[in-house]
Amino acid sequence: MYHQRTVPHCKHDNFMKPNSKQKEQRWEDIMNTIGKEQLKEEEQLYEEAQKEGFLHTREIGRDALFTLISNVQRLEQAIQTTDKEIGNMEPPTPVPTAPLVSQMQLPKWE
Repeated sequence: MYHQRTVPHCKHDNFMKPNSKQKEQRWEDIMNTIGKEQLKEEEQLYEEAQKEGFLHTREIGRDALFTLISNVQRLEQAIQTTDKEIGNMEPPTPVPTAPLVSQMQLPKWE
């Protein structure tokens, strides 16, 4: 609830009424003026920050992190592919080797 003014016939009485169109218009004018000025300042700060400030550093960091994550994902895929290929390979067939000298039986001389 709004407080009613006790002083009659004040020139601002219409402004203080809760349903006053004048009050709404003044409020919109104030907000628009503040909003436009603040918006311009924010845009300038944003543009400057993109060039050399925090946002620029953040973007560089974001790009580096994205590259790092992509590289790790590719490495994981390569490892999984290699594991599958190794799992699908047949075991190598043994190649016969020459017997050791101790295992050889030499003919007996008579």
